[in-house]
Amino acid sequence: MDLKATADSIRDLTNQFEEAMQPGMGFEVQMKNVQSITRQTDAEMERLGDSARQLAKDFGGDASAQLESFGSIIAQFGPAVAKDNDALASMGHDVSTLSKLMQNDAVGAMDALTTSMLQFGVDLTNPKQAAAEMTRMMNVMAAAGNEGASEVADTSEALKNSGIAAKNANLSFEETNAALQALAQAGSKGSEAGVGLRNVLGKMGGIDIIPRKAQEKLKQLGVDYDIVSDKTLPFATRLRELKKAQGDATLIAQIFGIENEKSAMALLNSIDAQEEMTQAITGTNAASESAAIVMDSQTESISRMTAWVNDLKIGLFNAIGGITPFVIGLGTIAFTIANVAAAATGISKLITFVKSLTIATHLQTAAQWLLNAAFWANPVVWIVAGIAALIATIVVCWNKFEGFRKVVMGVWEVVKGFGGILKDFVIDRIKGIISGLGAMGEAIYKLFTGDFSGAWESAKQGARDLSGYDAAMKAKESFSNMSISGLYDEGAAKGAASWAESQKDKETDKVAGPLEMFQTGGQQGAPPAGTGDGLATGGKKKGGKGSKDGVTLGGSGSGGGKSIVMNITNNFTGFRGTREMAEEVCKVINNKLSDSLAIVS
Repeated sequence: MDLKATADSIRDLTNQFEEAMQPGMGFEVQMKNVQSITRQTDAEMERLGDSARQLAKDFGGDASAQLESFGSIIAQFGPAVAKDNDALASMGHDVSTLSKLMQNDAVGAMDALTTSMLQFGVDLTNPKQAAAEMTRMMNVMAAAGNEGASEVADTSEALKNSGIAAKNANLSFEETNAALQALAQAGSKGSEAGVGLRNVLGKMGGIDIIPRKAQEKLKQLGVDYDIVSDKTLPFATRLRELKKAQGDATLIAQIFGIENEKSAMALLNSIDAQEEMTQAITGTNAASESAAIVMDSQTESISRMTAWVNDLKIGLFNAIGGITPFVIGLGTIAFTIANVAAAATGISKLITFVKSLTIATHLQTAAQWLLNAAFWANPVVWIVAGIAALIATIVVCWNKFEGFRKVVMGVWEVVKGFGGILKDFVIDRIKGIISGLGAMGEAIYKLFTGDFSGAWESAKQGARDLSGYDAAMKAKESFSNMSISGLYDEGAAKGAASWAESQKDKETDKVAGPLEMFQTGGQQGAPPAGTGDGLATGGKKKGGKGSKDGVTLGGSGSGGGKSIVMNITNNFTGFRGTREMAEEVCKVINNKLSDSLAIVS
């Protein structure tokens, strides 16, 4: 069994499950955020969530974003709007429609619509009337954007600075948009256009704020400032009366100020165009028509399809979301166990390799490390050395300490128990996927044959199988029933038995020590002292005058005294001294070490 492949498969399955649950988790979080602001009941929030999901399927995008728009609308207009679900759904529809004309900027669309309504003082106590007013304003801004030079985003920014002034001057929303388009045509857009319109309207409010010399000139030119300041008249009519003074540039600068002269001249030069645009942008359905054109693209079709798939995921999360933490947690544990098992297999091989190394190999390696300082300067070497030291420590602990062996084998039994649950979970998931696909195919067949109730039941069963619910619950039950302490005790018992067996082997293979060797005349297994053949008898040992491997033993004794004579012959020849001998030994060790490293590599 490829443990690494198993670990990767578990990780992929867990990630896929978590990815499938992500839209539902995000939607749930957004639902709670909106509920914390609106204080609506769970039933009311459920209806609001259904509206958000439907808008996402109709317009594409994320249902959580639609829900966020609802929350922003409620935050701007107050909780009274949230009481009428139909009105709130209509406002959300308008935001989504206008966003298609703003490159899917739902936040910008919501800001444009709410700003317009608040600036013009729309009555929000009647949610249905407020929703209808939002639809009208949406179409006006869309139509003005189509007819003029100011896009919806620019118009929205301009209204932030001029909306209240326009409302106080009794300009309609259509007249205000036409005036802003006229300023945009003259090169003033966004906040600049809004500030310019606000200042011009302020100067047109009454003769009292006009300098005295300018008042005298206006009378001379026949300008009736009562008409200019009459809020009951159309804005174009008031501008035409003021246009009589347009020929005197100094007078215009005196009335409006040098900083506002440009805006005033732009408005006076475009009176007819403003009238035409006001009529053109009144009572249209421009926003919906333009949005339909945008949504006819392949990109928008894909976005709606993606939203439909995500809606299925949200529904799946609502059905089985309760087990999501357990499934993700179990997958993480299983992935970790599989990796540990894979690592254990590798460590086992390393332990076997380390056991096979001879003492000479260790000495050669140590000598090479000491002789090669540059090799030690490499940080990778320290990592390898640390791993080698860890392995050596494990080997020593395994061979020397019974408790360590019991703990290792006890933990291993627990790991195997988890592995069994993991294996069953993976197999059950594979079976569930196969069964789920079959059930989905059966549901499609029943759907086309007219068996709608049967198709629904098959689809539910298929979704259940594909979600892995049964496999997860079975794994949960197996985990609950698994006795970790029992498995650990079983492994510890095996470790104790293994330790006892290893100690028997050590007793059997025990080698005689140096004292015993001398007592038996240097021969392992020779008769002990007192048999008449050893040195301890007081006489010379047979062959005592002979030698073996450069060692000559002789002995004699009388009475209670005994003596032993040992002659050691230096068989190392060809050296001139101790330094030369040491250098040769190091040379031999270095050569052997190089050969060993080459073999290991």
